This record gives sequence, structure tokens and C-alpha cells, in this order.
Amino acid sequence: MEAIRYVRIPRLGGHDLVFVSFVILGIISIIPFFENLMQVLKLSGRSMAEIYFDRQGTVIDTRAHMSSLGKFLNGITTWFQYILPIGVFYLIQQKKRWYWVVLAAFGAVNPVLLDMLFGGRGALFQSFCVFFFNYMIFYRSFSRKVKRIISVIGIIVLGIFALVLVVMTIARAEGGNEVVLSGIYRYLGEGFVNFSEAGWYVRNHSDGYSIFNGTGYTFWKDLSPYFDSRDYVSLSNIMHIRMYVYYTVMGDAFLDFDILGGLFFLFVLAFFFVFFTKKQANSFSSLILLNLYAKIGFNGIYCWSYMYCLDFLVFTIILVALIRVFEKKKNSI
Repeated sequence: MEAIRYVRIPRLGGHDLVFVSFVILGIISIIPFFENLMQVLKLSGRSMAEIYFDRQGTVIDTRAHMSSLGKFLNGITTWFQYILPIGVFYLIQQKKRWYWVVLAAFGAVNPVLLDMLFGGRGALFQSFCVFFFNYMIFYRSFSRKVKRIISVIGIIVLGIFALVLVVMTIARAEGGNEVVLSGIYRYLGEGFVNFSEAGWYVRNHSDGYSIFNGTGYTFWKDLSPYFDSRDYVSLSNIMHIRMYVYYTVMGDAFLDFDILGGLFFLFVLAFFFVFFTKKQANSFSSLILLNLYAKIGFNGIYCWSYMYCLDFLVFTIILVALIRVFEKKKNSI
């Protein structure tokens, strides 16, 4: 990955489509952001842990606290979850006013808040990775002053995220320091351990059912309460191992397609992103694809890569194709 000095901007009628889009998404994010934030501020480590344990084997509505408008707007921004993190750094690079940057941040942070209400820790770590990834992409385009400001804000946000992560881990552990540290170690490496202890020895592969299970139902239902469509029982009957735990992105491909099929699947995935970004590294559409690929990688180490996300992945790729149409126009810069 090489840092870029500028981003080629798709324009329509002289207007920066990217800037206009992030402003609209930022405005849409205001109500769900504050509704989620107010709810998060009411939580304690204990209540987060209780939510996590309560959700096991049942369906809970993490948006029950939201107004009807908040749920609807939250559903819209969810479809752009792989694009919104780019907006924060893109608007900084374009030297837009601070309130536009804050608006983009509302949309980028909102999924993290919602995940915290679900009792999950993964979004905290993954979001930090994605934000750092984008910071490195735009790094060369920032002035020294901007870099210092971003570094200070990043350290503060990282400290808050780390504190929340530790509090949630302590609440779940219900034990001393050794139990808490063990929980953190297990979380950071659980996928690899699960795969080496059980996943590698699977003989009944599911031919894609594991990767695509739990997806395909979000097209319209995303605007309604949270649902869980992953069929753990059916998957376990096929694999004869626990399927309510994760086995990393490499493990998911292996469980579905065996060693050769899994490697081929991952090779095709990597080739797709390289092929469509190599010659247009500074285009906005390529930034989206790079973020998409990074998100799969970050998710794939610590939790399910594609679960509940396939529709969003496809939607993002379709959006990239549309953006490329505008980027090819002569008035794109």
C-alpha cells in the first residue's frame, strides 16, 4: 500500500460528487448517531456484558431505543459503512471546514456505537484498524499541523476505545487480572486457535454455505430490527464442529472449499482487488475497493468476514462501478 498525494474526484456539472455525497450521508447520520450515543452513555461494563450474554441463542433488537426515523436513517447509512471512514480523511485532505469533517465522522462512528449496544468488542478494534489504514493512505497529503492534530485525536480516541474494551472484558470475565488477560489473549488469537484445533481437521466441507450463510436476507430487512439468520445447527451438522465461533477469513474459505478450493477463492478475491485498483490507485473508486479489502482482512482475523455483510459488499461494488463511470469523464480531476 502506497500513500497518495491526491485523489481523482468524480464530478458532475462542476460539482464534487464525493463531497456532496458525504455531506448528505453526514446529515442523515445525525439523528441515529446521537440516539445511539445517548444510549451508549447509559451503559456500564456490566450492562454491556449482560447484553452480550443475553443475545446468545436469541434475537434482540439493538435499535429498540431508536425512534422510527432514527431506525430508518440508521439503515440507510449502514449500506455505506465501507465508504464512510474514507470521508473523514478525504474531507481533511480537501481542506473542507471542520464541521463537514465532523458530519462524516458521525456516519463513520455510528456503526461502532451500534455494535457496542449489541455487546460486541470487535467493531472497536476493527474500526481503529480501518481508520489507521485510511490515515496511512492519505498521510502524504496532510500538512505537519494536520498530522499533529490527527495524532492527538487518534491517541485520545484509541485510549477511549481501549478503556471500553478492557471494561467490557473485565465485566465478561467476572474474575481477577489473570482471567481478564486470558480473555484478551484469547480474543486476539481465538480464530487461529479454533482453526488449528478443529477447523483444519474438517472433512465435510460445505461448498460455500459457511461463507454465504447468514447473508442474503438484509436487502430490505436492514431497515427493521436486528435479526440473526446464521444457521449454526445446520452448519454444525455439516462440519461436525462448533460453528458459533469464528475460524479467520482463511479458515472460512477452507471450511467451505477445502485447501485447494479455499486458496483459489482467496486468490481470486485478491486478484479482483489488485486488477481493479492497480492502474487507478489515486481514484476514489479504488480507495473504496482498498477499504473493502482491508475490512475483509481485519474482520477475518477477529470474527466472521462475510456474515450479515454480503449484501453490503455487493452494494459497495456496484457503487464503485457507478463512480468509475463519472471518473472516466473529462471533468474529473
